[in-house]
Amino acid sequence: MKLSEIAAGIPGSAIKGVSDPEIAKVDYDSRQVNAGSLFFALQGEREDGRKFIPQALERGAAAVALSAEPDSPLDVPYIIVSQPRQALALAAGIVTGYPDQHIDLVAVTGTNGKTTIISLVGEILKYETGKSGVIGTLGGVIGDRTHSLERTTPEAPDIYALLAEMYREGIHQAAMEVSSHALSLERVFGMKFSAAVFTNLSRDHLDFHETIDEYFNAKAKLFSDYKVGTAIINVDDQYGQKLVSLTDSDVLTFALESSADVHPTDLQVTGDGIFIKAGTPRGEVEFQSPLLGRFNAYNLLGALAVSEVLKTSHEAFVSAVKEFKGAPGRLEQIILKDRRVFIDYAHTPEALKLVLTEIKRISEGPLVVVFGCGGDRDQEKRPIMGRIAEENSDTVYITTDNPRTERPARIMSEILSGLQRPQDVMTILDRRHAISTALHKLPAGGTLLIAGKGHETYQEINGKRFPFDDRAEVIKYQRELVR
Repeated sequence: MKLSEIAAGIPGSAIKGVSDPEIAKVDYDSRQVNAGSLFFALQGEREDGRKFIPQALERGAAAVALSAEPDSPLDVPYIIVSQPRQALALAAGIVTGYPDQHIDLVAVTGTNGKTTIISLVGEILKYETGKSGVIGTLGGVIGDRTHSLERTTPEAPDIYALLAEMYREGIHQAAMEVSSHALSLERVFGMKFSAAVFTNLSRDHLDFHETIDEYFNAKAKLFSDYKVGTAIINVDDQYGQKLVSLTDSDVLTFALESSADVHPTDLQVTGDGIFIKAGTPRGEVEFQSPLLGRFNAYNLLGALAVSEVLKTSHEAFVSAVKEFKGAPGRLEQIILKDRRVFIDYAHTPEALKLVLTEIKRISEGPLVVVFGCGGDRDQEKRPIMGRIAEENSDTVYITTDNPRTERPARIMSEILSGLQRPQDVMTILDRRHAISTALHKLPAGGTLLIAGKGHETYQEINGKRFPFDDRAEVIKYQRELVR
């Protein structure tokens, strides 16, 4: 495809240079550039993409896109674009042939539940068609292959590359997590969604959005500014109720308490799972799920609402949810003889409270929690999470999460500041040691929650990622028990 054809699809762009090269792909990372690339020199959080133009040219970039004239003459043609991130998304769509136009793509946004819902949808599609594609926190999953991703929602060229691969594989329905960062940074600009799901909204990412209203406005963009066929909204959530009036899309609501299009007529949440008899626009459906917790009842109804829009059979839905044991690191249970351990990604105040509340409800013995808070993120949530852990468990271990560039001891001190009885809390800097100590001291009949990292297989410390997996630590202890 010629550079001029791409420029024609980007409003307000202007080509500078005499040649009109063939463009094979679009890149925003100079390390991924090769012959035929159009390199977008974006302004990042820490670096200006212009700095990497020489590297991109060395690697064979055929052209460059910038928001202003380059600092020095270039040996290749370049495009001046007024909205670089929007232009990146548009260019990626053009070069890949707009695979989103050929796939029923479902976006899922909200503070909690995104990963579980897209995983459920993926399983439902497998039962219905034998094929599925999902993009999110756990990676880009296409059939039996998983592409690792650095972000919950990748940059537009990566999304389009995954969608194009899905389309080539004959996948015509897919689900994707869409984060507030992605919406603010235009990563899904111009994409077409058959449906978009809103799960809920509570405090998160305030290091980036600053206020809860800004955070909501970022999420709301998906429903007000994008091409969405059906808005699927949890109307038990106060922000979901706001969204209903903001979107011009068709609306399909779901709820446990409020009147909604998809709603339970019978709901039983026990220590063995969830039973729901639900009313839907296509009739009543009964299903049993091994997932635990009332919050997962919302996730199941959200996935059922997606099934209504995609018109997958109720039989496929019932079979899929019966077998789906949960996404990795989402209330993931490991049995240790007469004790239980749960691994969960809960890293926000609301998520931690929800998980602790549900575990308390199904546990008879003492409840112990090990958690920390991530560095370089919302600092105000730290004392709040400390108080929640103290009020909803019997024993608290405060440790590190991903300290990133912050001092772990400072993060732990800020968590402690929210506690009524900080002297009763165990503080262990080393996460591995904290988990090991909690496991060895966990009494018979007790339950341990290890919160914050869930599926993650690393700890990020001073800009480097070191191998670390909460689940692996528990399994190592489990093996010691059977020796």
